[in-house]
Amino acid sequence: GVLHLADKYLFPRVAMLCTQAMEEQVAQDREMALKVLALCHCPESLACKCIDALTPALELHEVYALLHAPTQSENVAAKARTVCSRWLSQHYGESWPEQTPESILDLEFPAFELLLQADDLKVRSENMVYQAVVDWIRHKPC
Repeated sequence: GVLHLADKYLFPRVAMLCTQAMEEQVAQDREMALKVLALCHCPESLACKCIDALTPALELHEVYALLHAPTQSENVAAKARTVCSRWLSQHYGESWPEQTPESILDLEFPAFELLLQADDLKVRSENMVYQAVVDWIRHKPC
């Protein structure tokens, strides 16, 4: 509330103080970091602090929150995609099995797409990735 109004009505000192106070809070409170990221008018520095706060013990629901977070900054979006891609690769892409696991089939599209785009995806053949896409489409009809 106050941060958005200070920013909107050009009170830069108030906006800076609000941002600094929130940066301290999100560093210690993961739930607050998620809530702040959901704000449409979150300053870039604050959004980056939120991502940093979530990164060490990221969970799947937080990956979804990062991928869906509204942002006006390409830097924040790129940082979120990088963190999410790394997490998805570590949890799903380490050793791709012959059969597509249910956990991969249950991924939401943005996460599934990011997983498939990962440079460090470990698969024995491209056919396995193709089969995963076919299985995912069958599993999640529109």
